[in-house]
Amino acid sequence: MYEKLESGELTYATVLKKVPYSYQNVTIFKQISRNTLKKAFKEIGGTPKIKSGPPQEELTPELILKVQNSYENYKCGVQKLYWTLNMNPKQFQISYNAVIKAAKFLGIYKEKDKSNPKAYHVDYEAILPNTICYVDIHFLKEPETLPVYGIIDDKSRYLLALKLLRNKSSTETSKVAIATVQKYGAPFCFWSDNGKENEGEFTKFLSTYDIQIRKSAPYMPRQNGKIERLLASLDKNAPKFSEFESINQELEESGKNT
Repeated sequence: MYEKLESGELTYATVLKKVPYSYQNVTIFKQISRNTLKKAFKEIGGTPKIKSGPPQEELTPELILKVQNSYENYKCGVQKLYWTLNMNPKQFQISYNAVIKAAKFLGIYKEKDKSNPKAYHVDYEAILPNTICYVDIHFLKEPETLPVYGIIDDKSRYLLALKLLRNKSSTETSKVAIATVQKYGAPFCFWSDNGKENEGEFTKFLSTYDIQIRKSAPYMPRQNGKIERLLASLDKNAPKFSEFESINQELEESGKNT
């Protein structure tokens, strides 16, 4: 791999997406970060020397004029300017960096707001327990990237379920949800994000038990924050066992103390 990166036969973009990883005598493929790969190379003698990328696109009067005309027509940000300018690549193409440079030259580039977002609060809360249940999946980092499924009651904040799944699928999540409903009773609704694990078999389960579904808006994880805040702390306290059932047993004990 080292030699192929130096020769240009492989790029970081392709290498990082499929790295072989052995776990419990099974080889799986994971996606890793560029820094992780560079760190591994340093441990065996240094990182490969990669050739510099393609030359930067020259900012010509023609490019500046095209960006200006597009901005006057659409009155949009850099991302949409880039899309509109590249709608017909056979006639004209421009790189994203060139659009940014031209926008800065024209004085129409706006820096991203780096300030903290305003506090967002869900404008309602369940009056009684067992009315709204929040559900979400969190991936444990050790000993392997494994999905943990949690269910929490909105009013009481009681952790109803915390289970390690075989995979991230609606079949697996519905099994945990069914066991929870059979133990505690059916709530009015389940509140989830837009993941596929909350569709398919999970939707059939909701229909069987006459339970409503509410989903957080796209890119608004704060709407599902009551369960996400809990799951975010799992990595600090997660068990370090290697066997599936051992982890599940430890998670169950952890849930009782939450």
